[in-house]
Amino acid sequence: MSNIQKGKAQDITLLYNEIAGHLRQSLEKAIRIGELLVEQKKSLKHGEFTPWIEGNLPFTDRTARNYMRLFNERDSIKTETVSDLTSAYRLLAEPKPLEWPESFEHCLASSVNILREELGNWPAAFKVVSLEYSMPIPALLKLHRTWFGDITGIEPEASTEEELKQFAGEWADKLERLFEERLNARR
Repeated sequence: MSNIQKGKAQDITLLYNEIAGHLRQSLEKAIRIGELLVEQKKSLKHGEFTPWIEGNLPFTDRTARNYMRLFNERDSIKTETVSDLTSAYRLLAEPKPLEWPESFEHCLASSVNILREELGNWPAAFKVVSLEYSMPIPALLKLHRTWFGDITGIEPEASTEEELKQFAGEWADKLERLFEERLNARR
């Protein structure tokens, strides 16, 4: 490698190290802001904190709460060896494990998705899960919307009740295993 190439590599490395240092400092400063905000909130009466933020700080209540979360979760952030603000926010935003009954509800809604892929249409998937788990289709639709959003164009399917019951029986073991796997994974 020529001296010019070595010089460029050294310059790049120097600049990179400066950026990394600034990112670490940003996280440390954000945690300190969170600490100061927690102290300030404790010193105020109920309902005074948000107006205090609005009247005194250049950022929103939501940003203030994010800083406070960084401070409150600083030990877990340090345990995960997070070195910059973006990674710290990402860590704090990771979904928490579902608790019962949410995990069971999620499995029910997920089973509709799996069956939809197998059957090729939503109505039949909803009917099979509804029959297998004795849950009315409107309740199952509502549950599915909660987890996965709205589905448009669900119309009654031409399949007979007997065909769907037979299909539900074939899928019962698969769905039960799916539920057990997902519930065990969350424990």
